[in-house]
Amino acid sequence: MSANYVNVTGFTIRNGTIGVYVGNIQGCNISSNKIVGNNIGIQISGSYNLIYNNFFANYQNNIVDSGYNYWNTTLNCLSGPNIIGGACIGGNFWSDYQGDDYDGNGISDDPIPYNSSGNIQNGGDYLPLLAIYFVSPTPQSGSATNSNVTINVTHTISNYDTVLLNFSGTEYNITSTLNHTIDVSKYQDGTYWYYAWMNDTDGMAYSTATRFLIIDKTPPLFDFFETPKPLSSVYGNVEIKVAFHEEGGSGIANVIFYYNNGSGNVLIGSSTSPISGQQHNGIWYSGVWNVTWDTSGLADGPYTLIAKAYDNAKNSVEAPQIDVTLDNDRLALFCNVCKPICNIYGKLHASWKSYRRLTRWCLQHYNKLQTACKDIYLHIYIPNKIQLNI
Repeated sequence: MSANYVNVTGFTIRNGTIGVYVGNIQGCNISSNKIVGNNIGIQISGSYNLIYNNFFANYQNNIVDSGYNYWNTTLNCLSGPNIIGGACIGGNFWSDYQGDDYDGNGISDDPIPYNSSGNIQNGGDYLPLLAIYFVSPTPQSGSATNSNVTINVTHTISNYDTVLLNFSGTEYNITSTLNHTIDVSKYQDGTYWYYAWMNDTDGMAYSTATRFLIIDKTPPLFDFFETPKPLSSVYGNVEIKVAFHEEGGSGIANVIFYYNNGSGNVLIGSSTSPISGQQHNGIWYSGVWNVTWDTSGLADGPYTLIAKAYDNAKNSVEAPQIDVTLDNDRLALFCNVCKPICNIYGKLHASWKSYRRLTRWCLQHYNKLQTACKDIYLHIYIPNKIQLNI
């Protein structure tokens, strides 16, 4: 091609050295063609040409593009079918590309753009068409499970012959069903790969992307309760810290915290990442998870604290429960010797109103007082009429 603004549509171009040669031209539309069996499918030196909805299956390279061209149009799933029978029109089908479709529309989501191993020097196809791809309920790549999973595929090729699923070296013929259920009880914990493969009656082969599945039937392990201590007295905002770890497996997804005062478990909160720990590729395998328990409004008395860790395969372990006593009355803290405090931190009048302020102030500066006033004796004082909420 040597002229600008030429449309090439609806052709089958095969068995040549170069199927389509586009010189230093622009504005051409090359769409809905089958370009197969050539050494090079299409070679372009010009720019600003639109190439979409073509079928490329060639020997050496599907494409050589040194210009700035457009390899897909705007996604349109209402005007199909596309060149391989799918519902959506977007980019092109490439025989040397195995993409993964996350939403089941037959358009690849990863990896993009397709650039023919660098032969498209600028940009590439951002909406490659897929002939065979995974659909729900197939788990996304990298998912973890402790129960059986069904791997399901679909395809757009009308003259298909055989469809196979390869699960880590074991092949299953799924031509009639297009799905297979993996019985995880037959597999040890670990990471497994799988893909589906198909051929048609013309001898053309198609393949999905390779996905990975983590089989994990082992729950996380409890390490220790850091805070609060068992049988301790607590009040105010209580920080609960508990340590778990996972030996390999799928990693810890979250830790859920509850309290129970005899009326059933009540959710305190959950944590998806520890305050410290070890992770790999963004997945936590050990650490100390925490949550703040707001006890305001709760009646004083005995409480049981519960922490339960879940891994990414939904295995779980519950930490040994600990019992604590909620005692919010202790927040009325009385400074028995206040004169040295006042000398250091300022003067407070001895009126009853000021005494309440002093009591609150003593608690807020408890740590400073212990350091600065070694001679001050602090003890719990519970007046009948004073309730402090700090």
